Amino acid sequence: MRANSKTSHFATGITLLIGLLIIAGIPAFGQRKSSETIDATAFGTSTQLGRNFGVKIIIYEFSSPEDRDILVQAFQKGQNDALVNMLEKMKSVGRITIPGTLGFDLSFIREIITPRQ
Repeated sequence: MRANSKTSHFATGITLLIGLLIIAGIPAFGQRKSSETIDATAFGTSTQLGRNFGVKIIIYEFSSPEDRDILVQAFQKGQNDALVNMLEKMKSVGRITIPGTLGFDLSFIREIITPRQ
């Protein structure tokens, strides 16, 4: 149970990192047939405290607004458990890799285009 909790905590942290990277104004990718890649460096917390490590996010395609609506409805219906179940059923739209791990499939990736200042 403890290892599962650490994995869940780590996955949550990475998910937040992805959201922050996208919201921070990454240049618009446009929806293309080829994949997009984001290379980043993360600063470790918890058991990885004080360590920097590379993170690579590979985007095959962006999720549709309909995918978002499905996830919102699932969460409204059954909170976190229903959301997790729905994400597990969705096809992979990308992948996140971290050195020393097998990586994880990403089921939802949203592009938010922010105005340039």
